[in-house]
Amino acid sequence: MSTITIEKDVSVEPTAIRAWAEGRTIYIELTDGRIIGFPEDRFKILKNATDEQLKEVTLRLDGYALR
Repeated sequence: MSTITIEKDVSVEPTAIRAWAEGRTIYIELTDGRIIGFPEDRFKILKNATDEQLKEVTLRLDGYALR
């Protein structure tokens, strides 16, 4: 009797687990360990935010949205 093993490559899309602002730069840490940073002026709504508002950046939708 022979046994067949089928391996299925399951890839999981990384999601954000943490977000914060330093100065006018937003940083996002992903579940795969990467940290991505971008200037706030890349997004119109963040560009108009005050420094205090940027400090309140949060994650929503299980790490798929930044608010």
